[in-house]
Amino acid sequence: MQSIAAFGNQQQTPHHLKESGLFRIHPDDDPIRVAITDFDLKNKSYIAKGSFGKVYKTSFRGGLDVAEKKCIFKERRVEDYEHEQHISLESWYRELSFHGSSKHEHIVRLHGFIAISADISNVPLPDGKLRPLDPNRPKALHLFLELMTCSFREILNCLFDKSHSDYSKTPFKCPEGKVQVEPFRAFLKHVCSGLIYLHDNGYMHRDLKPGNILLKVEDGRAVAKLADFGTIKDYKETTRGEEKNLHSADPGTTKYGAPEVIYNEGPYTKSCDLWSISITSVQLISGYHPVVTDESQNSTSRSSNTIYCRRISSDDPFTDLPEKVGLGGELGEILGKCLERDPEERPSAGDVLEVVGGLENDGVLLWEWFKDLGIGEDIESKRTGKR
Repeated sequence: MQSIAAFGNQQQTPHHLKESGLFRIHPDDDPIRVAITDFDLKNKSYIAKGSFGKVYKTSFRGGLDVAEKKCIFKERRVEDYEHEQHISLESWYRELSFHGSSKHEHIVRLHGFIAISADISNVPLPDGKLRPLDPNRPKALHLFLELMTCSFREILNCLFDKSHSDYSKTPFKCPEGKVQVEPFRAFLKHVCSGLIYLHDNGYMHRDLKPGNILLKVEDGRAVAKLADFGTIKDYKETTRGEEKNLHSADPGTTKYGAPEVIYNEGPYTKSCDLWSISITSVQLISGYHPVVTDESQNSTSRSSNTIYCRRISSDDPFTDLPEKVGLGGELGEILGKCLERDPEERPSAGDVLEVVGGLENDGVLLWEWFKDLGIGEDIESKRTGKR
């Protein structure tokens, strides 16, 4: 085990807070107890912002680089506290619970976590408008995850400027308009392998999109992995006649959600993830969201969600979207079936993987594809704020 490095003016946890955490470098290691001072918070750099917090690059004990996902649970007005705090905490507990036992090449690895809790005996009582934090609930949570090269959202952003609609160069389409089938098959193989693992363990993701599929590039290989498990849910529970309000909270990103999820049409199952995978795949081929059309790419998030929901509620077909962007054959056909409005008609992740077929050197294929895109330095510059 590496020795603890001196970090200089390292921030300490305030005396009225208690912290506890576990960490392991390799998946098969026994976890060790860690403190916030084991991480170089002074020199950490911003990576991205997620649904429940920001993500930073930092290092553990001066050695292993990791991604830190941090969320601070603030005190709320009494009428807001129970709802907001419960939703955030449940999300983080679900993510921590799944990650704590998961071991799969196509799932982003969790190295460890630190929970910081309030000791209210040393904290002034609120003035009545705020409710104090429950001492058994964390005030802040830090998840320390495998550091990845980039997300597929970052790849999209680097390939073209959002201000114009020239999509001649997209992740999986050559400038002359031909789909790069082999790298795309490698991508789909990795994503479906991770999804099968998730589903086999009884969970559905519910927020699959380019920003939650990450790529790790190193040693002549590239591996795509699923990330951000704050919205996962036991899909078996949703078939037991749960009350509607358990589904009413938006489980993910509207523009990638299946109809039954968006409109809360009764219990839904893991097939909702196949819808999201197909929408994401079509976007990575065409360069633009296939439902929120290219003319509205620059619209606000709220208005683009409205456009998406309007299309979902119409009678417009979706099964032909893969073919429209040039993906034919069996791959285009099965991704089209993933966009059936009836969840029972959609294939499983295993069905999609079977169509993808055996693919040797898929990691090398993806590495060569990423290298040919020529955006590695651009992504790094955007992350560090340098141009």
